[in-house]
Amino acid sequence: MIFNLKSVKNANVQNKTVFLRADLDAPIRSGKITDDTRLHAWFKTLEFLANNNSRIIIAGHLGRPKGKDEKLTLEPVAEWISKKIKGNLVKQEIGGLDGWGITENVSLLENLRFYKEEEENNDEFAKKLASLAQIY
Repeated sequence: MIFNLKSVKNANVQNKTVFLRADLDAPIRSGKITDDTRLHAWFKTLEFLANNNSRIIIAGHLGRPKGKDEKLTLEPVAEWISKKIKGNLVKQEIGGLDGWGITENVSLLENLRFYKEEEENNDEFAKKLASLAQIY
C-alpha cells in the first residue's frame, strides 16, 4: 500500500498547535547525551514550526523501559533542546502528562514508554495525545 504523505512544509501550521513525534532515542551516559545525531535530524522541523509561530509539543521515547525508569528520562533531551533554542527548562504537566516547558511555544513530553498505555497501543491514550494538538 502506498501512502501520499505530505511534508510539514505543505501543511498549514501557522499559529497552530503541532504534535511533533520525533526520534529522541539518543545515547545518554551519566545524564549527558553522548551523540546528538538523531536529535539534529529532526531539529530543522522544530525550527520550521517555530518560524511559523506554531505551538509545538514534542514527544517520543528513549530505550525500552519497563514502566517509569529515571535512567531513561528525557530530561537530558529537554536540556539539549533548551540550550539549542535558548529556552528556560521548567518541569511541568502537559495535558495531564509529565513533561517540560522549554519556551512559551515549545514543550517536551516525558518518555512515552513510561506509560503502559503507549506499549499497549491503547486507543484512549492515543486520543489523549491527539487531543493536545491540532496537527499531528
